[in-house]
Amino acid sequence: MKTRYIIIIVVLFSVIWASCNKKQNTWFNYNDGINASQNFVAGEQMMVLLMNTYFKSITDSALFATGKSKIDGADVYYDDTLKRILIEYPEWGNEDGYGHWRENSYEATSTAGFNDPDARVTFVFHNFSFDKDTLTVSNMTLLNRGKVDGVNDQYNFVAKQINLDYSDATGSFLFDMDQTFLRYKDPSSLYHTSNDSFAIWGTLNGKTSRDIVFTGKIETDSAVLNQFLCSFLKKGPAIINIQYFKYPSFVYFPDPDTCTNRFIAVINGNFFPYPINTRLGK
Repeated sequence: MKTRYIIIIVVLFSVIWASCNKKQNTWFNYNDGINASQNFVAGEQMMVLLMNTYFKSITDSALFATGKSKIDGADVYYDDTLKRILIEYPEWGNEDGYGHWRENSYEATSTAGFNDPDARVTFVFHNFSFDKDTLTVSNMTLLNRGKVDGVNDQYNFVAKQINLDYSDATGSFLFDMDQTFLRYKDPSSLYHTSNDSFAIWGTLNGKTSRDIVFTGKIETDSAVLNQFLCSFLKKGPAIINIQYFKYPSFVYFPDPDTCTNRFIAVINGNFFPYPINTRLGK
């Protein structure tokens, strides 16, 4: 009888131990999914906002008329001879109008006119920081494919080894992007207006400071919407897959007719809402 009780206790302990371990592993993996989703969103948001300043620059009336303009808190300069646009913030930084802090400069150099079809634009960052975190990019180019649909300009955007080193020394976020930007230009003006917008799709793959490796993809038919009149991305979803975890994370942005600082990550039927406009999830 004593032996029987011992066997029962051992079995019960094994079941409880396995159950606890399963819950812990599941919760840990959900945290990994959330961490990857937060980094995907913050990385996407950051690069789109930086590109917004460039896209505003190439359709800015003052810039091409005088060679200088003020856009998104930056002094922007145009050099026709060098075919260069310099986007410059003070060394001590400035707010960019989107709720973020930018310091120092980045520049775009084109093989042709910035609005010409087939123009290839190369970007270089100079001691640049975003929200006090240091941003470096190994290679970043934009190819203007022209009006592929006969109406709207389409751009292929590729950036390799985008690295964000955190100012609090907690690590860095490394990622690559290969995306398409389809510009919906406000027909009322040749220059940029608050009604201009972009549909964006493609990939953003990376590794977070917690060593979470993920692949993120936005399908063409669920493109993310970027509007100049709103600081936050919209629509989706994006699909995030994480190594060694069977559940993908579906990242949903707000509806097109709203402007909300929130996204929702859906993992295995569980909903996790977080703000878009925030420091990167670490």
